[in-house]
Amino acid sequence: MALKYKVLLKLVLILTALMLSAHYVFTALGDGRYPQYLFIIPLYFLLEGFVLFALVGESEKKKELPSPMKQILIKGIKMISCIIVLIIGILLDRARVVEFSLTFALFYVIYLIFETREMMKLNIKQL
Repeated sequence: MALKYKVLLKLVLILTALMLSAHYVFTALGDGRYPQYLFIIPLYFLLEGFVLFALVGESEKKKELPSPMKQILIKGIKMISCIIVLIIGILLDRARVVEFSLTFALFYVIYLIFETREMMKLNIKQL
């Protein structure tokens, strides 16, 4: 199986597990205050995963990593898009701002760890 498909499969499995655990926490352990637009979060990170998927596929074809400037540009665009998605989610459901923000932060940190780990693996393979 190609490296880019392994990365995408891992991402889908991680996001599914996170979504199921978030659903469990909000429905079973919480007071029933399930954020209405919670589905936006895993969809957003799945789309970000496709960017990572494309980056890995491109570097696999060229047998070289993207330039550091291109990597920084991609990170900057991702950070700005994260802020936009967070603001949209907060504006859509103002009653559950804390739940949405904490869930988004959890997904963001876990995705960031996943993405950094995969990029480090790719860097090691390229050396």
